[in-house]
Amino acid sequence: MDNADSAAQLKKHLLDLCLQMQQERFETARKAMEDAQRSANQEERSTAGDKYDTSRAMSQNVVEMNARQMQEAQKELAILDTIHPGAASADVRLGSLVKTSGGNYYLAISGGSFKVQNQTWLALSPASPLGREMWHKKEGDTFAFRGKTFRIDRIR
Repeated sequence: MDNADSAAQLKKHLLDLCLQMQQERFETARKAMEDAQRSANQEERSTAGDKYDTSRAMSQNVVEMNARQMQEAQKELAILDTIHPGAASADVRLGSLVKTSGGNYYLAISGGSFKVQNQTWLALSPASPLGREMWHKKEGDTFAFRGKTFRIDRIR
């Protein structure tokens, strides 16, 4: 993260990883929802009575759960679509790379950790407790989280 070009490349790479993760999450939920619907339809043809009603209700619950997961993935994808990797900011905001005394963070969505260029980066939502503590801080600022104080060393 030495210059603007390498920071933009790293941001783009992390953004792509987050996008891929959310697209996979969406597809997994979509396929599971389709499978549950197909199963319910097959059950409808093969049984009657209380067993059918129970199976149908269980399948409907699975469909609804996966529909919620698809909606959440779509919401996260929409957030990621607003990030511009080439944009720079003096304070922590959506799309920022933040190096702190406690680790490296990419402010985007809660996406877990990624190892890139021999460094571990945690994809973090600005709405998460840690993201809220860092939000709009500048280089040199400190913040407290879980009883520890951290310093923001670099923002890109």
